[in-house]
Amino acid sequence: MYYALGPDECLRTLLALSTPFLPDGRIDLTSLRSGYLGYLSSYQPDIARFRAPHAKVVTEPDRIRHLADVFGLEDTPPGKRSGFEDRRDPTNPMPTWKLRLLEDGLEELREAEPGMRSLFDIAIDSIFSTANSLAAGSMTTGRAVGIIWVDPLKGWNEYDAAEAYAHELTHTLLTLDEHRYGHFPNYAAMREPKNLAKSAIRSERRPLNAVVHSYVVAEELLSLRAQGLPPDFTPRLHADTATLHAKAGEARRSIYECRNLEALTTERLRSILARADERFDSIPDPVRASAKTL
Repeated sequence: MYYALGPDECLRTLLALSTPFLPDGRIDLTSLRSGYLGYLSSYQPDIARFRAPHAKVVTEPDRIRHLADVFGLEDTPPGKRSGFEDRRDPTNPMPTWKLRLLEDGLEELREAEPGMRSLFDIAIDSIFSTANSLAAGSMTTGRAVGIIWVDPLKGWNEYDAAEAYAHELTHTLLTLDEHRYGHFPNYAAMREPKNLAKSAIRSERRPLNAVVHSYVVAEELLSLRAQGLPPDFTPRLHADTATLHAKAGEARRSIYECRNLEALTTERLRSILARADERFDSIPDPVRASAKTL
């Protein structure tokens, strides 16, 4: 969304949702952040917000447990966490190495794409992690818009963390755009087998809304790699660039092959797809580029 629509359009959506909650009617980034958090509190009053001036990493155990419950994250029994023993301490969900990695990821996002970090600091309230999750990764949920779960491996570096933030920011911005405009008029129909499509991140057949999100996320990650991350970066969270590019192309084809696309999506969602397509098409295919050098 940051690359496909541009930061100004994303900010306009945040402003449209936040206007009733702006303090004293002022419009600047500080008041926008405050008004936006007011919007989230009104939309989901049971979710406590930090109301900090920027995105904050949660370290308080009670708040982490609360957010884990909201996200539906259950503790994984010992012995079931194959391959993750090196990073698990059931008594400490935020050890020093993890906190440092999550904070380093925020700094890397600022260095790689300052405008994205600025948007992140408005749209994201907080980031939390857990001690006993089944797998490493990142996630958002519609039950707590503006909050991100990230649980890294020790093998991750700051670039993986930055990609996790870009990934989940994209989901969040798409969700907020849907709050403003509406994207999918019939959620039940999207779950019908005939309306499933192949996702870019998981490579599974999923409902159309999930596949649209995965395609836009892949386009944004590829754009971030092309714009600001080191070319020799070896990703551990997401697929390598050639694979991610190929999966994004497959997801796009799967979306447009859906015979009920127009009935299942709004004009606004299709306009986002068209702009994501333009952005994706501007990114060189790494497989073709490599073949040309042979």
